[in-house]
Amino acid sequence: NPDKDFALTFNYPIQEYTIAFLKVKKDGKIECQSKVSSIDDRKKIYIVPPSDGYQSGHPYSIDMSMIRSDGGNALNKENVFWFYVP
Repeated sequence: NPDKDFALTFNYPIQEYTIAFLKVKKDGKIECQSKVSSIDDRKKIYIVPPSDGYQSGHPYSIDMSMIRSDGGNALNKENVFWFYVP
C-alpha cells in the first residue's frame, strides 16, 4: 500500500530530539519526505508517507540507528526495517 502509515513501539521512552534522526529512504539511499512524530509517553513513533505516497516497485528502509532511549542507549536489535511497495 503506497499510503501505509507505520507505528513503531518501544519498551522505554525515547529521547525526543532523536526522533528527528529517523530516516525513511527509497532504495536504501534517497531520503523520503515522510512525516515523523511521537506521542506524549515517547514510546511510540508514527510515520506518515510522503504526500504522493511511496512509489510502487521500490524497496524502502526505515533507519532507526540514531534513536536513543532516555538513558542514552541505542536500540539493541535490528536498527533498519525494510519494506517493499508492490
